[in-house]
Amino acid sequence: RSRPTSRGSSTDRSRSIAPCRGATTWAGCPDGNCGGYATGGFSYTQPTLAQTITGVPTNMNQTIFQTEWTGGQTNGIPVNGVAFTFNVPVQQSGKYVVRMHFVELNKTANGQRVFDVNVEGGAKELTNFDIFAAAGGAYKAIVREFVTTVTDGNVTIQFIRQVENAKISALEVLPYINTPPVVTLPIPDQTAAATVPFNYTFPTGTFTDVDAGTTLTYAATLADGSSLPGWLNF
Repeated sequence: RSRPTSRGSSTDRSRSIAPCRGATTWAGCPDGNCGGYATGGFSYTQPTLAQTITGVPTNMNQTIFQTEWTGGQTNGIPVNGVAFTFNVPVQQSGKYVVRMHFVELNKTANGQRVFDVNVEGGAKELTNFDIFAAAGGAYKAIVREFVTTVTDGNVTIQFIRQVENAKISALEVLPYINTPPVVTLPIPDQTAAATVPFNYTFPTGTFTDVDAGTTLTYAATLADGSSLPGWLNF
């Protein structure tokens, strides 16, 4: 893809050590602050993989998910404390897609690793997030994606400790491109008789929108684009 992006994995040793802004290649960050992107936390590499990680996206690899940026109990962060923060610079203010990749490599049951994630302040995007529970087990890659509005030139993402350590395997920050909704279930023609009340409600799922975090609103016009007559309400 040609659109600007920031991508980074924690310690992908086959690539450069800092996330690449304005590129589409994955890059690792094994140094103490992830090339200036991270405050707090540390990089960790699982020494060996007990099995193949499933669900890895086609533009990624096993090595990326063998690594993570983590922090929390291990480095003395209290419950509800910020384990680490990512500040990813962006080219301009506006909407961005924050795509977070996770996999559990060393927990064996629900509740052994739990944390929150907050993007750009306000309400938390993830609360009591448990990778093992969300993925249905270990060695299963999952992704969580959110749309956020940036006004200060940086996408700020906080990882908040609840149980043990918070972690992330890889992070993408992409300019938000609004994709128009589509008609998934075509609406059949309706016939109404004069002087007889008419009502029609289109089914849930008639329209779908691939953009995460958006709300669909609806409007109706006549076939030629003009407003509905006064006796017809939508």
